[in-house]
Amino acid sequence: MAARGGFSLLIVSCSALVLIKSCNAQPEWTNSDTMQPHKGKAAPDSFDSYPPETMCATFRSANFTSKVKKSNMAPSSARKLLQKMKACYAGTQEFVEDVQQLGSLACYFNDTSALTPELNQQVLALFAQCYNPLATVQKTLVLKKVFSNTNWTTSDVLRVLGVTVSLLSPIPLDNISSSDLQEALTNLTSSDVQLTTRQQRSVVTKVLGDEKCPEVSGQQLLQLAPVVKGVPRHVLQSTKAWESLEDVEVLRNISRGMSRGQRKAVLLELLKKRSASELVRQLPGSLLRSMSVENLDEADITSFHQVRGESLSRPQAAFLAKKLFKGNESLFWRTSLLQGVTCQMIDKVADTTLQDMAQAMEKMPWWLSQAQVGCAARKYLATLRKDQPDYFQVITEEQLNSIPTSLFIHLPPRELNNLPDSVCQAFVDKMQTADLSSLPRRSPSRPALLQKALLCLTKENTSSLLTMDDVSRLGPLVCELEVSTLSSLIDADSLNSSLHAMAACPQLPLWNREALMELVTDNFGDPSDWSQETMESLGPLLVLNETTLLALPFKPWITEVFYFLRTRHQAEALRRKFFNIITSKREQGRRRRTANAGTRRWSGNKPTVEAIAALGQDNVFWSADQLDAMPSDTFLVAMETLGTIPDYDSEQLRVLSKKATEVLGPASQMNESVVAQMGCIAQGFSNSDLERMAFSLDTLEEMGRCGWKTTQLNPVWRSVAKRNNLAAQRLDASHMVALNRFMCGLSSDEISRLDLRAFRDAVGGINDIRCSLKVAQRFKKALVSAFGDPSSWTAATVSEVGNMIAGLHARDFKSMDASVFMFLRESCVPLLHPTAIAGLSADQLSALGPDNAAKVTAGQRAALSRVQLDALERAEMGEGPNPASQVQSSGNVMTVRYLPA
Repeated sequence: MAARGGFSLLIVSCSALVLIKSCNAQPEWTNSDTMQPHKGKAAPDSFDSYPPETMCATFRSANFTSKVKKSNMAPSSARKLLQKMKACYAGTQEFVEDVQQLGSLACYFNDTSALTPELNQQVLALFAQCYNPLATVQKTLVLKKVFSNTNWTTSDVLRVLGVTVSLLSPIPLDNISSSDLQEALTNLTSSDVQLTTRQQRSVVTKVLGDEKCPEVSGQQLLQLAPVVKGVPRHVLQSTKAWESLEDVEVLRNISRGMSRGQRKAVLLELLKKRSASELVRQLPGSLLRSMSVENLDEADITSFHQVRGESLSRPQAAFLAKKLFKGNESLFWRTSLLQGVTCQMIDKVADTTLQDMAQAMEKMPWWLSQAQVGCAARKYLATLRKDQPDYFQVITEEQLNSIPTSLFIHLPPRELNNLPDSVCQAFVDKMQTADLSSLPRRSPSRPALLQKALLCLTKENTSSLLTMDDVSRLGPLVCELEVSTLSSLIDADSLNSSLHAMAACPQLPLWNREALMELVTDNFGDPSDWSQETMESLGPLLVLNETTLLALPFKPWITEVFYFLRTRHQAEALRRKFFNIITSKREQGRRRRTANAGTRRWSGNKPTVEAIAALGQDNVFWSADQLDAMPSDTFLVAMETLGTIPDYDSEQLRVLSKKATEVLGPASQMNESVVAQMGCIAQGFSNSDLERMAFSLDTLEEMGRCGWKTTQLNPVWRSVAKRNNLAAQRLDASHMVALNRFMCGLSSDEISRLDLRAFRDAVGGINDIRCSLKVAQRFKKALVSAFGDPSSWTAATVSEVGNMIAGLHARDFKSMDASVFMFLRESCVPLLHPTAIAGLSADQLSALGPDNAAKVTAGQRAALSRVQLDALERAEMGEGPNPASQVQSSGNVMTVRYLPA
């Protein structure tokens, strides 16, 4: 399902983008309503335009910290704001005494020397949500000070410890007593705790003791909620606690931080004591979503009120939508059942209920795929035309305003082009706040919306050029602008603002990347000469030219700026540049000059604890030679962080596994805790070593995301089976969910011996695993035995089976009803054999919907006929399975070139 929601501009340094300010009003940058894509945020220089008394009143207001937290503030703006805040106090001491007001600005606070022991603890709590390089260093220094004082509290440490600080802090978790841990846990929730899974296990072991199967009370379990991921699965299953825990909110607090395997284990235990219908009335959404469709069927649900508004999984929603849909119930549309509706259901919605459906989709877009929104838009817009074919040619402002924007943007190009000039104001206003994420990337309505908006804006002006205000009114359509439009329709003063806005776009127009980069350098100069503020704002555009990006010179502010950019944009070039910055000798030298005497020094380009802590997932860029040069003590301290990286290459894994053996001894001597800590590094060991390793069933779900080879999955499964006395025929649903991807390691014979009831119950919890095609085909017989012949599969079945559907044969897919194809999991589409895609009819291909059609690979496309390719293109464009019934676009719409999404 496509991600939903709009996007936010970074706080930029272009003061032209800042909205009109009033000296008598609260500063605009503290208003969360300004978070729309077309609106600018306060730039560092814009803070100077507010009177000091207004700024100070804002700082001291009760909601200041929450407002700043929502503002997505760039480093330069945060630092300037911090300076302005300090100016409101008589001196440093008075300022630090009010340190609680810092909120997220604490991430840029570095004056920790003036803090008292009590204030150190307050700042430590503020640092808990800070991960930027400066905050990590300060967090560690403050933690050392806190531990040097006898009055520190365990809850403060648990809030901030996490993986990065545990790397840099000399204070081990083992130094905290069991009683202190228990007391601290009562004051925390799972969202407060940043501990790694290994750290959570350490806390749980300390609290419960070394007894293998301790009996845990309901009160103890509630106490362990912040670290529940560290509670062994067998403890959750053996406890009698569930007999007394019936309060929905208590169950919600306990289950919120659980892994899928833990939730399934708990659910199996609960089903032994209560009926499915009872549990549906009692379980919070986190546990309810773990119920299989079969469990839900057993609950005999007759009304959507029975699920109490709790959020359902997509398979559950598809099952209940089919069972409960009547077409004329308004309340039906206000629940998570929305995600389970098919196009056929939407077509049957009564006219009297249509507006309720449309408004629900507008308010809850996160439940919907692009295909579902497209079907709803076609139904809704067709209803408007039903009694008046020229409805959109004579539409009034009032009528246009009443149409939900998420459906209106699907209006076909011809009708968009023919909207009367009298609604231009209303149209532009609607576009200014539109969320285009439900509109397919290749929809012809995208360029048509832009063309109409540009025509409306130029008609309003005496000049043919668009002003800065006009550009801001384009809203997210600014992301659709081509360089030719930028150069010919926008005045010089507005061009820079437009480029700033485009830098925040979730997707850039790739077809003119070279021209766009040229325009950026023409207007802002060589990127190597940019200021910090310009780099913060325009940095994302540099991915258009990776050579320029990687060649940027070192500057004192470059580390925190690229950390800021890399956390908001996942382009590999940004990640690699951040790696180069962190590992550069100049950055190491700067850190040596500014570091506290107790901080380790960096040397050369070999990995250090500090570099590894700063890089996180970007440690993947170390070369095998650099990893080989890592000192053993560094590897031992940083192993857990290095073990979280799923995509090392074979040479990196060879070096890391060799180093693990040197430091920890042979694989057969590594205990469960060490193997869990080693994580993805285990991929570097031989199959024989893997079979001798102490893999824990409780850690496999996490390790399943590593890039295991197909040949490695069976040795890991054999290791787990031997250590836990498991056999394929004795696996229950919780075992299978905990095994996760390692289910792909079962042999054909073992798969044939699986308990079908348990397999059917487990499939929804492992529907995102990716077995090789050969292995997926081994599961076909089990799938057919568990769910029936594929020709009878419903949308709920297809959704529940997920990626495992890849094992079906071409004839199986061909037998399926076209309506279920929009419920295929996006991640499973590339896994299908080309012959399976080639066996689909044109109707089935066009029913895939835009989200799934965009995932069809080049190899799969090569197997399609011209007719099939046309059908696939219709799906990508969001035209639906029956384009003949749609209004066709005319020839006077602007020409746009698209690349595959």
